[in-house]
Amino acid sequence: MAFFMFKSRIIGLILAFFYKIYASTFRYELVFEDQSDKPIFFNDIFGKRPHENNLLYGFFHQSQIGIVSYFERKNLTVMVSPSRDGEIIATLLNEVGFRLIRGSSSKNPKKTLLKSFKEVNDGYSLGITVDGPRGPAFKPKEGIITISKETGRAIVPISIKASKYYIFDKAWDKTILPYPFSKIQIVVSKIKKYTTLELEEVLGIHKTES
Repeated sequence: MAFFMFKSRIIGLILAFFYKIYASTFRYELVFEDQSDKPIFFNDIFGKRPHENNLLYGFFHQSQIGIVSYFERKNLTVMVSPSRDGEIIATLLNEVGFRLIRGSSSKNPKKTLLKSFKEVNDGYSLGITVDGPRGPAFKPKEGIITISKETGRAIVPISIKASKYYIFDKAWDKTILPYPFSKIQIVVSKIKKYTTLELEEVLGIHKTES
């Protein structure tokens, strides 16, 4: 097991190296559906962590390749599976400046939720792939809603629109791979507390389908 974990970390480091080069070509543009949310968003993203006005960022699994680079070095916390494949992703995310919670909704979900409550209550913002880790695609799970209710923090629904991209139609999450030098719009929907159905609706407006 130790050998496989070591191998996964090495793969993660290699992927992080190439991801940084690839993602450095992206051009980001932020689009706010409610202009009054701008100061709330930027105060959290660029504020010194931990702080009291932290937020929960929810997005579909398909968007993560294009989103990660924007939040690089912003000290955002993300949840990563404790599996061997998760070790690769965890190593990559750690290399680009994310805090990590190791856990998932399928393995020890109660323990993972408790870790999330503590992280958020300690003043750190949390990013969650709301339909992950295994889908179904575009159907948010209850996790982010539960965390929002428990901690009192608002949810920031985030979607991306890439000018040029490839979509993996056969992948369960319909992963979007933005092409190098793409312009990526990050659409920030209304920052507030949501129900699961409301979150599905607002994120569904901007999802990318083939």
